[in-house]
Amino acid sequence: MYRIDEEIIPPVSIFEWLVTFFILIIPGLNLIMLLFWAFAKGINPNKSNWAKAMIVFSAVGVVFWFLFLRVLFK
Repeated sequence: MYRIDEEIIPPVSIFEWLVTFFILIIPGLNLIMLLFWAFAKGINPNKSNWAKAMIVFSAVGVVFWFLFLRVLFK
């Protein structure tokens, strides 16, 4: 476990990950919750960093998707 400001940060539990992925399959709520987990205070830093990475990964995917569609329908 890592320490942040002398506080021990517990790992994210398996149940919490299951709930997280269940929330992510709900359209609309997934983006809202990713933004919340990424930037809200008091969220486990492991989950916060994961949410930030998912936002970046999704943005890159959207860019590639639009590039693919542009090449496909040009």
